[in-house]
Formats: sequence, C-alpha cells, structure tokens
Amino acid sequence: MIKNLIFSIALLSGFHAVQAQTLTTQPGPANGQDAEIRMMDGGCQTAGSPLPEHLMNYGNEPYMSITDWTWNAGGCSGGTIRSLIRFDDLNTIPSGAIITGAELTLFHPSYNTVYWGNNYFPGTPLPNTNPGSVYLVDRSAPTWLESSLTWSNSPGFEPGISAPIPVTTTQWNGSVSVDVTNLVQEIMNGGGINNGFYLKLDNEVHYRSQVYATSEYPDATQRPLLVVKYKVVCDPSFSYCINTNNPYQINFAANNLSFGYYDWVVDGAYVGNGPNLSYNFPGPGSYEVCMTTVGVDGKKCSKCIKICLNDNGKVTAVKEQAATAARPAEVTQADNPTDLKIPLLITPNPAQDRISIQAPFEMYRLSIKSSFGLMVIDTKYGGRKAVELSVAQLQPGNYIVEVSNKEGQITREKFTKL
Repeated sequence: MIKNLIFSIALLSGFHAVQAQTLTTQPGPANGQDAEIRMMDGGCQTAGSPLPEHLMNYGNEPYMSITDWTWNAGGCSGGTIRSLIRFDDLNTIPSGAIITGAELTLFHPSYNTVYWGNNYFPGTPLPNTNPGSVYLVDRSAPTWLESSLTWSNSPGFEPGISAPIPVTTTQWNGSVSVDVTNLVQEIMNGGGINNGFYLKLDNEVHYRSQVYATSEYPDATQRPLLVVKYKVVCDPSFSYCINTNNPYQINFAANNLSFGYYDWVVDGAYVGNGPNLSYNFPGPGSYEVCMTTVGVDGKKCSKCIKICLNDNGKVTAVKEQAATAARPAEVTQADNPTDLKIPLLITPNPAQDRISIQAPFEMYRLSIKSSFGLMVIDTKYGGRKAVELSVAQLQPGNYIVEVSNKEGQITREKFTKL
C-alpha cells in the first residue's frame, strides 16, 4: 500500500471569478496574543508589586485597556496603560489579496474590581472624552509574545496609518467597533508581515480609560473579534505529496483548479503545463519548483519554493519565496531584432493531437511556448521546411510556435490546442 506524506503550501490564493471571502477570527487562551503594558510615572513601583510596572507581564490577564489614571493607593502618582493585540490568522489571507473591509470589535467586560471601567458614558462623574487609535505594531521589530511582553521590551508603533477608536458609551458591558481596513490592507501591501495592532489613548492624561476583554476572558463570545473581507484574483499556490515507495518522486498539485493554465518549472527548466505534476528528482539536493498561472485580470502570477531532499528522499527543508507577478509573455515583432515577418502554415489549427508546420525557409530550431512565455517543446532540426509534431500532451489553450533559420532569424505563429 502506498503511503503519502501530504504537505500544503498556502501561498497566494484566488478564484477564476473574483469571489469575496471572509476571515472571522476570535482567538481563545490557546492561540490568542493580547496584553496590556504599563508604565507608572517616573518608573514607580506600586505597593505589593514584585517589580516596577514597566517590567511586569500581563499577558495572562482577562482584561486589557488603554488608560491614563492615578495610582495613589499603590503609592504612585499615576500611570499609563496601552495594549497590543495580534491575530495570527491574518497570515492565512493570501498575499496580494484586496482587502475590501476589516472590522475589529472589542468587548467591554462586566463589572470587576480591577478597573474603574470606561470613564466616559452618560452621567459619568469623569466626563473626559476617551477616544483612542489603533496603529500597526512596528513590523521591523521581532515578533512579540503575550507571555513575555512588558512596557520595556514592547515594540513601538508605526504612526503613519491609524484607525480611530470611538469614545465609549457605557462604563461596563457593550462593545466598540473599529474600522481597520486600511491597517489590514497595509499589512497585505507590506508583504504580509503581521506584528499586530497597537492601541493607545489619543490624549494620555488623567482620567481616561477604555477597558476590553482579552482572549483569556471566560466568556468566549466577548473576546476580541476581527472580521476581514477580501478578494483575490490570482492563485499560484500548490501542494505536494511524497510517495514513500519512490521517495524521489514528488507529486505536485495546484490548489485552485479554476484556472485553465498551469506551467511548472524545476530549476529553470520547463517540466509540465497541467494542474498536476509528477516529477522524479535525480537524487538528494536542493531544487527550485515554480508554478505560474493567470488571474482573472489577465495578469500572471508565480510562486516558487526551494525543496531539499536528503539521501533517503526525505524532505528536510522547504523555503517559500514570495509570490510575484510573472513577467508578461506577450510576443511581438519587437521582441527580437532578428524577427522575420514571414507567416507559418500550421494545420490543423485549432488542433487536438498533432500539427503540421510548414515554413518558407529551412527550419533549424522549433519551439512551442505557452501563453506565459514558458517553453513546452524545444526541438532542433537539420534544415527542414515541414515537420509534424504531437501536441496531445499539452493542456488546452493558446500557444506560440516559434521557428528559426540557420542564421537565428525567427518567425512566430499562434495556434490553439483543443
């Protein structure tokens, strides 16, 4: 019985018709990353605290806030609290996705004795307005973890783009919603680097506070919620599996079968043009595998991985490379100064199994390229004016037949594979 080891590479994702998709994420204690950070005025250490507040970690607490308040009972004149939150599921959105909407919902907890609550609400004795802002955590900083985050070691924030946090309307309970579309789009435009959101008051002056439930909050419905709507237009993502009975044979498969064109290249050499590729690697080593497809906007996109095989045919490492827009493969007379403006005769055209190619000069080289510009057939001849080729192995679609004479002058003609 053949056993397969399945590996999935989630890269750029999309559909033949641009379809809206929604990511809804509301992490819990096992995978949530959120924590507040505190700084007392002058680095003061509150009574009973083992360390000054700016060295304390609050990543396991059910609450976080953006606050500026007095701490007289703790022996400090006052302090400031900010909060960081990261939704790691954002990394599942394909690179290059168009973000059409993103909303962050933060829930205010029920009454507790740790905080005074939100300071601004109808009838409040502390009527200072408490608007805040959401920024991107510095994406050049190392990835932070809630279990070790403190004010002293926390990354900063990027001030260029922000989303406003509206003022509160209740002391306890309720929620606040923030439109973070521009921030999520910036994450996608920046190559998908996600280091989270940074929350702070706009005016860090006593007495202002907004309090939120964290991913550790007992009521799962009150934990931070992010809903992102997005569209994708091109998907070169693929998966692969290893046949353990033939370890150097790896089967690759496009993740999205909505597209009609798929070109595969291994170490720069064209190896196939269907949605599936079964490839026998020659032995241990490092290989680059690339797939190119075309999006609904007519633009091509590609994805490459570096795959390392050991002496037993085991995959020891996989390194993904960023998905890119593939170079257009438009073929015009300006492509080569030695182009000949001489038509070729291709029959039948369209064709299903075989084609006959006739040229008014002796052909020394004949190649067929896909619409992506990748070579699928390359043959040398000793000076023939007519040849016959099998095209049964090609995927349906449009191709370019390119022939050259002894002097290297080229002429081209299109043909369609049924």
